Amino acid sequence: MKAFRPAFFLLSSLLFASAAFAQSDIFVTKDGPSNATAGSNIVYTITVGDSGPDATSPAVNMTDAIPAGLTFVSLDQSGPDTFICSKPDVGTNGTVTCDAASMNLNDVQTFTLTVAVPGDAANGTFYFNTATVSSSNDFDSENDSSSVGTSTAPDSADVAITKSGPSATPPDTDVTYTITLTNLGPADAMSVSWTDTLPNSIPAHLPRRS
Repeated sequence: MKAFRPAFFLLSSLLFASAAFAQSDIFVTKDGPSNATAGSNIVYTITVGDSGPDATSPAVNMTDAIPAGLTFVSLDQSGPDTFICSKPDVGTNGTVTCDAASMNLNDVQTFTLTVAVPGDAANGTFYFNTATVSSSNDFDSENDSSSVGTSTAPDSADVAITKSGPSATPPDTDVTYTITLTNLGPADAMSVSWTDTLPNSIPAHLPRRS
């Protein structure tokens, strides 16, 4: 029996080393719009993947806390793995949590998370949303979170003016100019005024406005 002990200890050491150095790199990326309007939906695309080097990554979790002010609409997923997800009720705020027993090397799972912007969201409201992943074998934490910032239209206006008229006209005739004011948004323009300085050659009792 003593002759088998070195082999037994060597096998035990190899098994322990294999378990100790089991490694997987689980990563997440998140995409979404940079701008949204009040009363609209924001659609986020969350991608979770396994880049190895181990053949299997156990106990994979994806978590996404919906930013305050936004409400849950729907969550869909596609890919080779089965994630069991808990999610808020439609129309409420909360956290989306999805778990899979394992992911295989090079697997990619895609989640589509849709949330709603309230109709009374103020201009310039900013929503910062982060998705995170974890696995018991994950050795690289630098790619375990991904964020997207989305804002409603800023509380400012862009007022523009254009003027057109003839380049030449005979003496003692009327000259008609067309002046156009435009608010390019995105917010309403308040207390708007404009000024037009007339040439010295125009008589004092003019111009006539139409």
